[in-house]
Amino acid sequence: MQRRSKNSSTCASFSSRFLLERSAPHLAPADFEKLDKILDRYETSIDKLDIDRWNDLNSEFHMLLYTHARSPRITSTVQNLLGECDRHTRIQLSNITGDRARAVREHKELVRLCRERRFAEAADFMRMHIDRIRVGLMALLHLDQTDATEATVGEQ
Repeated sequence: MQRRSKNSSTCASFSSRFLLERSAPHLAPADFEKLDKILDRYETSIDKLDIDRWNDLNSEFHMLLYTHARSPRITSTVQNLLGECDRHTRIQLSNITGDRARAVREHKELVRLCRERRFAEAADFMRMHIDRIRVGLMALLHLDQTDATEATVGEQ
């Protein structure tokens, strides 16, 4: 499980960074308005613990960031990875309260960096954002596995 998750995360990190580097310079004021509206809805869905909505908005946010990348194959790969990660993201954000607030802050930071045309920093931040999600999720899954193992051993 850890190997697959790390490999998927590495692919997502590379692909997302590549797409952001290609797309961000072409984001227009209308795109930033849409991103801001998505983030407002995203933050509201997280505050209300609307699990179904926050993942849809997360995907919508990321795909809008990549909208001008002109790389349909990699964009499709990232879109598939976002879909595959849906269940894991739900688990993480449902169980780790601090990760919900961090996700909102990090998304706002990505928009700020792009708006300020600091594209290399935005791409680095995207890599860190994805890696932090991976590390948090792996810690949560390890904790769940440890709890399950201890419960099973205790029952014997």
